[in-house]
Amino acid sequence: MSYLKLVGIVLSLSLLTGCSYFGFGKDKQSVLSESPAALEIPPNLSVPKDSGLLVIPEPNITRSSQVIEKRVLQEPEYVELLRDGDNYWIRVTGNPENIWGNLLKFWQETQIKLRVKNKAHGIIETSWFVGDDQRFASDTKNKFRLRIEKAEKDSKKLEIYITHYGAIATDTGGDKPKWISRERDKDLEVEFLHQIADYLDREQSKLSVNKKRVSKYNINNESLIIAEDFKRTWRRVGIALEKASILISDQDRAKGIYFVTEVDFLEDLDAKRGPLDRYIFGDKIKKGKPFEVHIESKGEQSVISITGETMSPAKKVYVLKAIRDHI
Repeated sequence: MSYLKLVGIVLSLSLLTGCSYFGFGKDKQSVLSESPAALEIPPNLSVPKDSGLLVIPEPNITRSSQVIEKRVLQEPEYVELLRDGDNYWIRVTGNPENIWGNLLKFWQETQIKLRVKNKAHGIIETSWFVGDDQRFASDTKNKFRLRIEKAEKDSKKLEIYITHYGAIATDTGGDKPKWISRERDKDLEVEFLHQIADYLDREQSKLSVNKKRVSKYNINNESLIIAEDFKRTWRRVGIALEKASILISDQDRAKGIYFVTEVDFLEDLDAKRGPLDRYIFGDKIKKGKPFEVHIESKGEQSVISITGETMSPAKKVYVLKAIRDHI
């Protein structure tokens, strides 16, 4: 065999071996089914165990942390959250009667029954209740005691303190568990203080808005006085009449008069009708005699009055209140 033939045979064998090594000499299925071999660990080294330190845990957002975040983002107007060490309490600005009533409504909305409501001594205490939601463990009993005091330096403000009492069930082997006392949960105290503060601040804000409305829209001597100019008052009264389902038949803006029609709900001042009643009842609403709504400009104020043959003082006030409530 010549030298060139020998070289050719050697090259052919090398090519065939290389194709087989890189998978070209195998069918597709056999290549895909093979898995790569694990890397060999050098001597004196071991495979590290997965400690889990690099695993990002799911956030554990508790109800308390949500409330705290809300308090941070929404600055209360009528309530202050005070702290001395790990003791917290709230200071509320407002009428003591209203604050007391709102505290009772707060516990009513939480559906936690009250055992003590001593207004003279400023004490509110809940009954014992078994945990039944995410705030309380199912094997616990809880109750809260509120103490309400006047602020030392400001008699127009009240300070509210809360104390938690708890018990936990122990397995006695019988049908009924034995309850033993546990330490007060200060996190729960802070959580409920935040909730009470939110509730009181919201209710005080509503009360303030109503007071501003009364001062801005004052009914006096069968007239509604609005602290706005004629142009704005004219437009808003027209919209209010529509919302109150008082039918406008005509209008004279130059004279400041809306011509409206008396309907049956004016005959019964206790009746309540909504803005869709005209469409629901249709012809069943009895149309009476027309009356007029007058708007008179007096400087920066506007005075609204009612005239009509069948309009008694009570009916006039009723219409004025309807306008005020829908304006």
